[in-house]
Amino acid sequence: MRTGQRSGKNDSSSMARVSQDNVEVSEQLTIQGRDVSQRDTSLCCLRAPASCRHPKWRRVSFMWILLFLSSLSFTLYDVETWANTPINAASAHKIVTTLIVALWLCPLLLRNWQRIFRQFMLPFFLLDVWRLLSSFWSVQPLWSVYRSGEHLVVVGLAAYSASISSDIKDVHRLMNLILTWYVVQTIAVWLGVIAWPTKALVPTKGLLPYMLVGVLPRVNSNTVAQFGGLLALVSA
Repeated sequence: MRTGQRSGKNDSSSMARVSQDNVEVSEQLTIQGRDVSQRDTSLCCLRAPASCRHPKWRRVSFMWILLFLSSLSFTLYDVETWANTPINAASAHKIVTTLIVALWLCPLLLRNWQRIFRQFMLPFFLLDVWRLLSSFWSVQPLWSVYRSGEHLVVVGLAAYSASISSDIKDVHRLMNLILTWYVVQTIAVWLGVIAWPTKALVPTKGLLPYMLVGVLPRVNSNTVAQFGGLLALVSA
């Protein structure tokens, strides 16, 4: 009888140990499964960062492209023309594209403005607010409002882009987009030399006999030099 009781106790204890081991194994498998799923997710994020980590980047890139298009100029302004008609048909695309980005960006900024306009972006935001206030005593108030609002949109989009950036790869993505735009504009300048050499190469009395300008779109010689210097610095 005692032997039977001992064997029964041994069987029950062994069954309890087996069941406990099974529970521990199942828990380990569950934990490992979670780890694997998390690793798979991280691998997915590394392989497809635009669609997995930040699906908003495609929208942000499109807004940056619109702002790039708004910076294009198709006519040259002198002081008299700028004083008489600061806003005309030649600059209509600037107003339209900037307004589209502003209306698109405002709801995104208002959702979490305390986190977006902080640290290094806050001084730029306050500067743009001051520029808007200075329009009340400006000689050209309408033009001052437009230029201040245009810069405010750029600052807002930069702040929003920084707020959705999680690592250095997102910053690289934005910088590559900006550098691509500079490359496109530089190519357009040199295509103007081929198409309109007399307009693109302007005689000058400086050290060099000619200075290079953009014809379509209009780009002055100083800006062309900035494009070349920036691209040379990045490629070095």
